[in-house]
Amino acid sequence: LESQLKNELLINLFNQHRFRIFELGKTTRYFDTMLIGSGGIGNLISFAEGGVCIRMGLNIPNDFLAADSIFTDPMIGIMPTAPTKSKFSCYLFGGISGSFTAYNIALDGNSFPADGPSVDYLHYGYRINAGFALELKRFQVIFNFSYVNVPWENPYNIKLDKYGQLSLVYRF
Repeated sequence: LESQLKNELLINLFNQHRFRIFELGKTTRYFDTMLIGSGGIGNLISFAEGGVCIRMGLNIPNDFLAADSIFTDPMIGIMPTAPTKSKFSCYLFGGISGSFTAYNIALDGNSFPADGPSVDYLHYGYRINAGFALELKRFQVIFNFSYVNVPWENPYNIKLDKYGQLSLVYRF
């Protein structure tokens, strides 16, 4: 096929950091806000992203679970930073993030030669998330619903993609 990408060794570095900037309730946290920053550089994808997540509920655990960002694994931040004192937790979360993509091999084509097949796309993106988490002892149920902009032209003229994600977790 003329549009098939050639084989290429992929090398990328990724980093993400989450900062808790505000919280209410020290012994039984019921509200917190986090800033999230991530980025990557390499020939697979080069991007920068930033966002904010708000969580509110009962006994929010001492972790950094937030709605997944565009380029990261949704389970990042799920492990608590300290032992959980409460055996039950229930909370809502929501967030918004924006990103800029400088290079994406799936859309820009191979690194060499530079004149290979590619797709025109918007280099910026955004995502809006909302969901809930329920934790009972070692079990956790997380539901996340996301709205993500579609950064390229498509035959259906879809500008916004919507999807849900359900995660069931057991901590050993």
